[in-house]
Amino acid sequence: MWSVLGMLFKSALGSISEDLREAYKAKQNAKTEQERIAADERIAILEARKDTILAAQSNPVERWIRPLFAIPF
Repeated sequence: MWSVLGMLFKSALGSISEDLREAYKAKQNAKTEQERIAADERIAILEARKDTILAAQSNPVERWIRPLFAIPF
């Protein structure tokens, strides 16, 4: 059970990391200022998601509340 929960967290961070990599590539390959702005916005959103997940994992109370809440389901 714990390995499944660990995989869920890893997959969330892994997908965000992959999306960030693609957003940075899109920013480098942007041909117009609008494309660069859109890529910057996408990067900011993904960075915020990543920071939220990492902050939740660093809080010991919240680290246990989520799995305990999910057990009945």
